[in-house]
Amino acid sequence: MNIYRPGRNARLTLTTAPAAEPLSTTDAKLHLRVDVSTDDAYIDTLVKAARLEVERRTGRALIDQTWTMKVPRFPGAGYAIEIPRAPLQSVTSVAYVDAAGDSQTWASSEYSVDAPDGEYAARGLIVPDYGVSYPSTQGHLFDVTIVFVAGYGGASAVPADLVQAIRLLVAHWYDTRTPVVVGTITATVPQSVTAILDNYRLDKVVVG
Repeated sequence: MNIYRPGRNARLTLTTAPAAEPLSTTDAKLHLRVDVSTDDAYIDTLVKAARLEVERRTGRALIDQTWTMKVPRFPGAGYAIEIPRAPLQSVTSVAYVDAAGDSQTWASSEYSVDAPDGEYAARGLIVPDYGVSYPSTQGHLFDVTIVFVAGYGGASAVPADLVQAIRLLVAHWYDTRTPVVVGTITATVPQSVTAILDNYRLDKVVVG
């Protein structure tokens, strides 16, 4: 089975954001050793920014979130469609514009979803069932729309080292509020964070 990776041909949109962050305000303040509430809103902003940075660098979704992916067409026979966020929880729907220009929904009974689990889960796949071919499309831009849910679940299900990476980022940004400190050399992301995230990068995970 070959793998179709939409890459730059895809339009990926977050349609339902995570309901919470992996790190609470209380836990973030505990790590920062901050007792007052003056900076709570700022700390919350840093937590969200850190979570987004972790997701960007790894290609993963931490808390469950819904995405919509639009691609020009289905791949050819013998190809599975790769879902660009991991871990994949479920595929909500696969819709397309058929050769006549009508909107259709591909029946879930005609394809299977491979959703690897575990903290280092690879990207999920969609593949037609045995004897089933991909539907024909009209041939216009973004004829295929796939809605899926990705994430580890709730905050308690996010791997502990990824949460620690968020803590370290929040502390780094909280203490260093400018890109450059005179007389020192600073990094946007500390090496300790990079070391953690490298273990989770999807470009290092092999399917199968």
